[in-house]
Amino acid sequence: MNMIEKKGLPDQILKFISDNNLSQGEALPSERKLSEIFCASRNSIRESLRQLEAQNIVKIRPGSGCYVNTWGIEFFANPEPDLNQMALQNLEARLAIDPDIMQLALERINEKEISRLKGMLVRLSRAILSRDISAIIDEDNRIRITIACCTKNRVLALLVREMENSNYAVWSLLNRLPDEDLNRIFGTYVKVVNCIESKDSRLAKEEVRNQITMIFSFLRSLSVEDEFMGQEENFG
Repeated sequence: MNMIEKKGLPDQILKFISDNNLSQGEALPSERKLSEIFCASRNSIRESLRQLEAQNIVKIRPGSGCYVNTWGIEFFANPEPDLNQMALQNLEARLAIDPDIMQLALERINEKEISRLKGMLVRLSRAILSRDISAIIDEDNRIRITIACCTKNRVLALLVREMENSNYAVWSLLNRLPDEDLNRIFGTYVKVVNCIESKDSRLAKEEVRNQITMIFSFLRSLSVEDEFMGQEENFG
């Protein structure tokens, strides 16, 4: 499931559902009524509802109507968190699932996959040295998705792929760090891949946790720095 489009008619319909406290199983107004509410053509309403159905937000029942198909609609209707919140939420999710993904991956990984990871590590190093943010994000995503695919569990691989969208927030902030700190982060990737190569699952899980904890620490330091700079501007 891709991230819900946060603008245009689908977003307006989401807000309407949230504002009117419609819960799972309740019907939306008819297409004709929605077209009046949003001053839009029925074709536009129909297409927007199809987009929401593709994301399992609503369910269209031919001849019956359109119904809310999920709990917690407020979560989907709310605006995206800011960059810092998105980065921290990404890391919280990674801390919850990445160590266990690593455990399963090490049980099933083969030599060809290990070699592929080592090649990605080289490319990540080059990207960090050149501070090419797009390349850093691409290689980081490839490494994490490859490890997830090594579990041979399709659900886990898809779950990690869904987190790609928020990974840019993490690296957009980390890119502000000095070279020394970026090199320290890269060092954690080297340690993880070394643990994978030696098939040491206990140490690999520990290094994954250390990596995420280190990034958490750097993001918090950047947040404190921003707050301090804001205070200086206010008093300046």
